Parts: sequence; structure tokens; C-alpha cells
Amino acid sequence: KKQPIALFCQRSSEVNEPGFQDLYHVGVIARVLRVFDMPGGTTTVIMQSSGPRVLLKSIVRTHPYLKGMVEPLVDVEGVDENSDEFKMLMETCKDLANKYIDSSERITPDTAFAIKNLDSSRAMINFICTNMDLTDDDRQHLLEAPGLLARARKLLEILVREQQLAEIKNDIQ
Repeated sequence: KKQPIALFCQRSSEVNEPGFQDLYHVGVIARVLRVFDMPGGTTTVIMQSSGPRVLLKSIVRTHPYLKGMVEPLVDVEGVDENSDEFKMLMETCKDLANKYIDSSERITPDTAFAIKNLDSSRAMINFICTNMDLTDDDRQHLLEAPGLLARARKLLEILVREQQLAEIKNDIQ
């Protein structure tokens, strides 16, 4: 049986043997879905996260792989998903995500279809975050958001920025 593992992004891909300070300290619990041996001796691993966010407390072993101590992170705020503010925030995120998808050459229209059909706010926010072409820093900031409302607000900020950049690009072209 495949055991879940904790995943953390490395701050810089230039570091070949990362330690505690070379990793972001907020990550996720995931499980391995598939492992592919690629040409040239590399390996590709397909992972799926469905567990909680976790905080990396320490590294306890470095060889043959990093092993650390983690603790689950609990969202710090409750959110009233039926409030007018939250509903409008979700609608705005959904609209901007669809505009972003329409202007992107790298994201398939199937993504927009999926967004329209997700009925959970948490699932929709996480789906948009996962399927957008974001920087590692943006992804990490979204992951570190202390709750659903904070994550939705951060996502909205990123979507507004990306929409403005897309409009500038279209004006230039």
C-alpha cells in the first residue's frame, strides 16, 4: 500500500541537496499515483493531494531522501459561505478565471467547464489555483493562506493582476 507523503516546494531549483532552509515550510499531504522512468535517466511522479496542509517543523534525516517532522495546519477562520460578500467573491473569482482561461493558450476550455460545474467553494478555489499557470511564489502564497476566505481573496488579487496583464498584451498586439 502506498503511504501518503508530505510535499514541500523547494525555494530554488539551483540547490542540489536542499535542507530545511531551502524548502518552503507549508506543504501538503499527497499520495503517489504513477511513477514514470523517462529517457535520460529522469523520473516523473504524478501526485495527488487530498489531505490537509502541513507545517514542516524540522528535517530529521537527509539520506537517502529528506524525512521531516510535520504537523497539520487548521484553517484559522470560519467562513460563512452563504454571506453575500463570500458569494460575490466566489462569482468574481469564477468570472475572472473564465476570462483568464479564454485568453490563455495553455489552458484547455475543459477547465472552464469544470469550474462551472464544481459546487464546493473550496474545490473551486483549489481547482482554479491548481489549473492556472501561476508562479511558484503565487502558488505558495495561496497554499499559505490561513483559510478559505483568505485564499479566495489572494486568488482574486492574482486573477485581477493576470487579467490586467492579458489586456495589456492584447492592446500591444
